[in-house]
Amino acid sequence: MASGLVLRDVRWDWEHGYGAKTSTVDNPGWRLRVRLLGTGLEDKPFEKIQVERHEHGWVMWSVLNGCFEGAGGPMNLGEPISVFRAWAAPVLKIKSFPWADAVEGEE
Repeated sequence: MASGLVLRDVRWDWEHGYGAKTSTVDNPGWRLRVRLLGTGLEDKPFEKIQVERHEHGWVMWSVLNGCFEGAGGPMNLGEPISVFRAWAAPVLKIKSFPWADAVEGEE
């Protein structure tokens, strides 16, 4: 499952004090939260997005209170991860994520 891959290979300096966390939500679905303090991303503009496709096919992401917050339905964890990666990679100078291929095809 992609959720285990999210944290396994992300090794930024702030990972132990801040970092990324995944959890489940009762909608059902997934939540991704990434603390941005000290990353250079805390002031980068980000537009809140929410998409409702059907009962279990939904996604949302935003930056709020110094955190990237992404969530989605049971099969949609890859979308918030991909959005975060695309938004953060230029600032963090990340060329690729080892787990990128594992989440690209999720819907």
